[in-house]
Parts: sequence; structure tokens; C-alpha cells
Amino acid sequence: MNDQFYIYSKRIEDFDTILELLSKHYSEEFFRNKDQMTLFEIEEPYKIQYFNREIELKTQRFIELMVLRNQLIGLHQEFQSMQAKLKANQTILKTIPRVDQNHEVENPYVHILEEEIRDIKISLEQFKKPIMVIYVPGGGFYLIHLKSRADRQKVIDHIMEYITEWNTEDLIEDYQAYFTQSSLDELRYYNINLEEEVKAYNEKVKQNE
Repeated sequence: MNDQFYIYSKRIEDFDTILELLSKHYSEEFFRNKDQMTLFEIEEPYKIQYFNREIELKTQRFIELMVLRNQLIGLHQEFQSMQAKLKANQTILKTIPRVDQNHEVENPYVHILEEEIRDIKISLEQFKKPIMVIYVPGGGFYLIHLKSRADRQKVIDHIMEYITEWNTEDLIEDYQAYFTQSSLDELRYYNINLEEEVKAYNEKVKQNE
């Protein structure tokens, strides 16, 4: 089956690993010819169109990869910036006096820094949760930071949109066929339950018959 999802997930601090996996996947797609005609099968007048289409597809895939790279870099830079800000605030907090000696009152800037440090630590906890990239052949990629149940539902909604488009029957009989085994493993690991969504979809179809 050509219509399959490829799913990769890592923490943002390991973004180079996920980018390496995706880059390898894109590169393999560039040179995958199992569903393409050979040059010997193409009539001479159509060879130029064939080459132009190949170039167009490769360019499109490369642009997708660069856009994804930029999104991952943006997330990683945000993560690093928070780490640097936390370290800087902690350094300042260690050096400034907690009490204004001249007026014998608490230094208000201590409270400002402590509040900011708490907020940064909460945000950094969110970055411990994985980012997921769903690649759809011919449909580009979808990147989402799995911070909550709502984010997992967004993944389900995105996947279901494609499955219902690809499915040629009224009911979805074997949704697992639309995934590589590693992709199914990724979804199960993060408790992204497609089975319930597929059941609900099929029930709705039956009710409308």
C-alpha cells in the first residue's frame, strides 16, 4: 500500500535525531522507483515531461524538509533560550541581596525573579514531552508537540482525515494497513487510540445507511 503514515517522535532536545530520521526517509523517497516506469517504458515524446515531473516532485519534497527543519530549529531555539534564561536568573538571584539594607525591606526584584523562574521551569517541563512528526506521502508532514490530551486528539483527527479519504469502502475495515509497524508502535506508546475513533466512525456510517 502506498498510502501509509510514517510517524517519528522524540523530545525536542533530541531534534537532530528526528531530523536525521526524516531526512533519511525523504532521501529514500527521492530514489524510490518501485511504482514508477523505467525509461525504457516511456515513449520518447513523453520523456521530457517525465523528467520535469521527477524534478518537480523532488523539489517539493526538499522544500517540505526545509520547512520542517525550520520548525524544529524554532522549537529547539525556544527550548535553549528558556534554559539560558533560567540559568541567568538563578545566577542573578544568588548575587542580589534579598533585603534592601538601606530601608530594611525585602528586595522586590527577588520576588520578580523567583516568579519568572517558576514560570520558566513549568515551560521547560512541557519540553520534556515529545514532539511528533507525521509524514504522509503526497500530503506533506504534520508536526505537533504532545503536551496534552487535546494534542493527542489533534493527531487522531489529522490521521482520520486521511484514512477516510483513502478508504474506498463505506466502512474502515483495516485501519492498521495504513501504517508501518513502527508508526503503529509510536501511536500505542503515546496512548493515541485510533481504534475507538475508527469504531465511532463506522457506527456513524451504519446509522446513516
